[in-house]
Amino acid sequence: PHLLKGNVIQTGNRELFVDQACSGVDSLYALFAALLIFLIYQRQSFLIGVLMFTVLPLWAWAGNLTRLYSIAIVDYLWNVDLASGWQHTAIGLTIFVLVFLGVMATHTSLTALLGPMKFSNDLAYKLHNAFVRWPRKSSTDKGPGTIVLESSRDNSRGWLVSSFGIVFFLLLGVTSLGPFLQLGPWKKFRFSDIKYDRGTVEAMFSQASLPSVLQDTIQVGGFNVTHRESNHFMGEFSTTWVAQDGEFRILLSLDFPFAAYHPLDDCYVLTGSTKLKLEDHELSTPAGSEYFKHVYYSDQAEQPTFMMFTLFYADGQSMRESNKLVERLFPEQPRGIIYQLQVFVSNSGDISEQKKLQYQELLIDLKKILLPSINKLANGEG
Repeated sequence: PHLLKGNVIQTGNRELFVDQACSGVDSLYALFAALLIFLIYQRQSFLIGVLMFTVLPLWAWAGNLTRLYSIAIVDYLWNVDLASGWQHTAIGLTIFVLVFLGVMATHTSLTALLGPMKFSNDLAYKLHNAFVRWPRKSSTDKGPGTIVLESSRDNSRGWLVSSFGIVFFLLLGVTSLGPFLQLGPWKKFRFSDIKYDRGTVEAMFSQASLPSVLQDTIQVGGFNVTHRESNHFMGEFSTTWVAQDGEFRILLSLDFPFAAYHPLDDCYVLTGSTKLKLEDHELSTPAGSEYFKHVYYSDQAEQPTFMMFTLFYADGQSMRESNKLVERLFPEQPRGIIYQLQVFVSNSGDISEQKKLQYQELLIDLKKILLPSINKLANGEG
């Protein structure tokens, strides 16, 4: 989990500053220089050179993404700082070597796939060979990188292994570019289709949106709307009702919009809370399965808190988190804006199982109450 603020990535443990002219740009320059020297030494054709210099920035981009992901994930999971000192240098050099090996695998595959053909007597083959070898003219040259026509395409096993590098690169590129460009199975609801503003949200939701008493014991006594930046990790909008259930002070919040599954349990870690326990729950109802997460925290004052949340679409269908690797890489295409309902209990102490089940039913009741307003907002009727 992270929050992006300009060039600063905030994780649960620290803020990572990404300089606009960071070492990622330097690695691109170094890769260009290394590739140029390699191609000159190999005396490669103009076609191979153009293709390699076209592919190189994609490899550099993939390497930089891997480096940033690694720094953030290692910091979050093990509280190890890879963003400074010798650790930063080590991870940078390691990824640079891996990226250059990937570039070499691409080169091996391209030279095999685009090598000269041995049937050189026909005019078409001669034209092909002249094109893929230009500006080199003779196959009798025995210098570095010489391509012999008679064996250029016979050794398929020689480049088959290196082609694995191409496949890996394509998978890495698709899994990275897919969400960024919103292509294929990663196509998400585009926020540009519907624009929310604070006035519309305040007109759609208010103190009167919920009954003053819920489930006979919960007294609703306050309401406010929070408007944040569009990429905020807690959602652009939060409509929050303050309630009291005996000794428990409760916040009931509807947060939106989200374009993919939102890990709210991790988001509270960014605010200083410590996550102690996480439970996944599923409840079968006549309308379908409802998915919930129960989360136990210790807040900044080391007081116990409890939070429960669920995510759903405007039609009320509940959304579950993808736990399998394949589902994470190829997620189901979201069908529209995702909304989130949460119950946050301050100073929860030893909250009973009965209370947790009661609040789970409360989330289902809240969703039924708020769905008409959610649909109006989603349809632009506000």
